Amino acid sequence: MQQTADIPFHFNPRFLVNPTRVVRNNWIRNRGWGREETSGVFRFRAGRPFILEFVAAPNNTIIIYVNDRHFATFSRVDLSKISQLYINGINTIRVHNLTLCPNPLTTTTTTKEPTTTTVAHTRPPPLCLGLVVLDNMETPTVLHIEKLGFGGPSATPIRVRIIVRGTPLVQPESFNINFGTSGEMLVDGNVLFHFSPRFDIKQVIRNTWILGKGWEQEERSGGFPFKVGEQFDVEFIISTSPINTIEVYVNNKFFTNFARYDLNKVTHMQIERAIQINSIFLCPGTLITDIPDKLTTTPVK
Repeated sequence: MQQTADIPFHFNPRFLVNPTRVVRNNWIRNRGWGREETSGVFRFRAGRPFILEFVAAPNNTIIIYVNDRHFATFSRVDLSKISQLYINGINTIRVHNLTLCPNPLTTTTTTKEPTTTTVAHTRPPPLCLGLVVLDNMETPTVLHIEKLGFGGPSATPIRVRIIVRGTPLVQPESFNINFGTSGEMLVDGNVLFHFSPRFDIKQVIRNTWILGKGWEQEERSGGFPFKVGEQFDVEFIISTSPINTIEVYVNNKFFTNFARYDLNKVTHMQIERAIQINSIFLCPGTLITDIPDKLTTTPVK
C-alpha cells in the first residue's frame, strides 16, 4: 500500500497528540492523501482491550463501531475494489482476534441518486462476547431475558445491549417493545420502558407504567425513522452505571435516551402488535474488560 495500491480507507487512532483523535482518510496514487476527518470522541485507552467493527454499507459507506457503540461513518470511493486489510503499529497494538462476517457487495457505485426505500439494511449481527441470537420470533412474544442471562437483580453495574431487527406490517397503527419487571406487564408487573412507534401520528412514544400509578408522562420528541414494509434495527443499550439509562439507536443512528427507574429490576421483554420480528440479538450485560481467544455466537431456538 502507498506504493502500487490505493488506500480507500485509513483508520488511525493517535495517542500522542493533544487532543487525542482518530484520523480517517484515503490515499490515491498520483493524488496522495485526501482530507482528514477527525470528529468523534476518542474511545481508546492504552492497555485496555477494544472491539473495533467496520461495516461495509451501501453507497460506498463504511460504518464504524468502537466497543459496540457507533463511532463514525466514512464515504468516498468505490469499496468493491478493496482486496486487502493491513494492520500495523510496532509495539502499539496486539490483535487478539479478527472476525470476518460475509456480506458481499458486488458494487456500491451508482449513477442514480441513492434511495433509502430500495436498499435492504445489511448490517451483520453485532460483535460481542457471548452473543445470543433469536430468529423468526412470533408476535406477540415475551422473553424472560433474566433466564437468558440478561437483566435481573445484580450487585455490579450492568450494560445490556439488545437489538430488535423487524419489519412493520402493512397498514400498522403501532407496535410496542416493553421492558418490565417480573409478573404480567400492565397487570402485576411494572413497565420500566415502553417504546411505541405510532404510525397514525408519526411519533415514537416512550413512557413507564407503574403498579398503583398507571401510565406516567409521555416522551415523544425526535423524528419518526420507521417506514411500512421496510426492515429496521432498533438497538437498546441498558446501563445501570453511572445512572440508570436506556440509549436507543434506530438503523445505527442515535435516537434518544430514557432514564427513570432502577433498570436492575428488568427481567422481561415484550414485543407486540404490527411487527414481524426477524431477529433479536442480545449481548451480555457486563462491561468489556477482557477479550478471549474467540468471539462466540450462540443461536437459540
